Amino acid sequence: SIWSGSIIKDPKSAYYYLFYTSRCSKHSRYWTPKEWQYPQHIGIARSENLSSWRRLEQGLYKPLIPNPVTDTRFDHINWRDPYVIYHNDRYHCFITARRRKPNGTIHPDGDGVIAHLSSTNIERWSGSDIHIFHHSQEFYQMEVPQVFWRSTKSGKRLYLIFSAEESDCSSHRRKLTSLAQCRTGSYYMFSHEVAIDYKGWPPLREPAHLLAPNLFAGKILNPETQSQPELFGFPVVDQKGQFAGGIENYGRVNFLDSGLINIDRKQNSMPHAAL
Repeated sequence: SIWSGSIIKDPKSAYYYLFYTSRCSKHSRYWTPKEWQYPQHIGIARSENLSSWRRLEQGLYKPLIPNPVTDTRFDHINWRDPYVIYHNDRYHCFITARRRKPNGTIHPDGDGVIAHLSSTNIERWSGSDIHIFHHSQEFYQMEVPQVFWRSTKSGKRLYLIFSAEESDCSSHRRKLTSLAQCRTGSYYMFSHEVAIDYKGWPPLREPAHLLAPNLFAGKILNPETQSQPELFGFPVVDQKGQFAGGIENYGRVNFLDSGLINIDRKQNSMPHAAL
């Protein structure tokens, strides 16, 4: 099966690259706190026109960013939703994962992780060190991430957008926030303000904020360049409680001086395209 990922236009070539999640039924399954699952891996395809795609030749028979099943920090299952950006002359890939406890156990509550790899070559990631970009005790999993910088009056902030279901909100989060902040939808975190020439990845502040309830895989379009960018995503259910499908323009995003976000919600918005 093939699952979600992201597309990046390579600034060094004329190609577009699709990073996607894949699973293979020939692999062994592992137990998670919820069910037996096949390990997830990440493949890469290339296109000149966003219409016709070909997998990279070196990835025809093996994943190009394989699940790190020998890395004891992770659960050997969750390794999906790659989001790739080009920053500071390197390609950076952010991946949904889950943390394994130091004693080898997998906790059923919390321990969602965004993993991070970087490379100077968009087609070659073998040998890249895997870092934990963010480890949360608030969520079982943090899906379909988006990472970007936002300029401020005197510097910049780092933002992480991700999605979670209501059941992914941990008991720890439910103690920190209201039930209204524990819903299926898109969430965000942000860092303290740092200098404009800061080269690292500053820590993100918790608790996370609910950005858009009932909107999954929320993505902000051109968040680094637009003053009021738009938020798009997949509405989970319609007004009748049925699966909605399609892509919705949720509204315009306002970044406040405090780092918080509010949204000018579009009234009576409907999905633009049925799935």
